[in-house]
Amino acid sequence: MKKDTITFENGNRAVVICVPPDAKAQNILKALGFAQPRALIMVFGGAKGLDDSRKARLAELFIGAIAPAAAELDATIIDGGTQSGVMAMMGEAVARDGRRSDLVGIAPSGKVTYPGRPSNAHIEDGAPLEPNHSHFVLVESDKWGGETEKMLELTQAFNTPSVAILVDG
Repeated sequence: MKKDTITFENGNRAVVICVPPDAKAQNILKALGFAQPRALIMVFGGAKGLDDSRKARLAELFIGAIAPAAAELDATIIDGGTQSGVMAMMGEAVARDGRRSDLVGIAPSGKVTYPGRPSNAHIEDGAPLEPNHSHFVLVESDKWGGETEKMLELTQAFNTPSVAILVDG
C-alpha cells in the first residue's frame, strides 16, 4: 500500500492511497487516517443520460441537501472520485459546503490522472480525479469496475449506518 498527497490546481489537497486488489479493507481505513464516521453516504451513477435541466436540479440537490446533511450527520461520502457526472457534482457540493465532510473517491488506478502523476493520456476512456475530494483509494486495475469489489468491502468495513444514492445508472 502506497500513501501520498495530491495538490490540485485549485489548491485543495487530498490523501491518495494506491492498493492492490487483495488489500485488507481495515488496513485501508487505517491508512486513510480519519475518524470513524457516524454514517456513510455512497453515491453511484452518471449523468450522461440527463438533460441540462435535470442536471441542474440534481446539482441543486447535492448542494442544498446531500452535502449539508452529510456534514450535519458527521457522515463520510464515498463515490467514484472522477471529474465527471455525479462525482463532479458531489465534489462541487462538498466544496461549496466548506469541505466539512470527508469525500472518498474509489477508482481504478490505471484509468485516472491527477497532478504529479505521469500522464495516462494514452489510456482510452480515462478520467481526471475530482479536485474537491479529501481522499482517494486507487485500486490497481486497468479497467472500470476493477475497483467495485474494494468499494463494497470498504463500505462494510466502516460498520456504520449507510445509504446509497443511485443516479442515472
